[in-house]
Amino acid sequence: MGLSVSASAGIVLIGIVLIFGTLYPAVDESQRLKNEARDEWNEWENDKKRSDLRIESIQISNQEDTIDITADNIGHTVLDVTELEIIIDGIYRTQNISKYVIDGEIENTTILNPKQNITITIENIGVEFDRIVIVNEFGEAFFYERGGE
Repeated sequence: MGLSVSASAGIVLIGIVLIFGTLYPAVDESQRLKNEARDEWNEWENDKKRSDLRIESIQISNQEDTIDITADNIGHTVLDVTELEIIIDGIYRTQNISKYVIDGEIENTTILNPKQNITITIENIGVEFDRIVIVNEFGEAFFYERGGE
């Protein structure tokens, strides 16, 4: 009887060691992933709080089919211009953007640094509009209302 008790205790002990040997790396990895996600979220929140955009002017072409929206990045966050969304009178118009120009001269970039301005050319508007909304990559909306300048 003494040997069987010792053998079964040894088997149980080996099982416990194996369980904790596989459990510890899984718990450690999940903690690391959780900490990484928290750090990314905090960085995103900080960038969101520090972002700000101001619509400076709207230029309408003679045909009133093309408009140029000029906006300044007055915040402290670098914005991705390809993530800017344009809504005109409640209609999504981002697909109508024909070009982005940074500071009146830079065309081949997707980065809008703080203190720079951007001119967004939108074609095929087709109708009069009263309100333009630009939404940045953080989901913040910046408004322009005709007559409310």
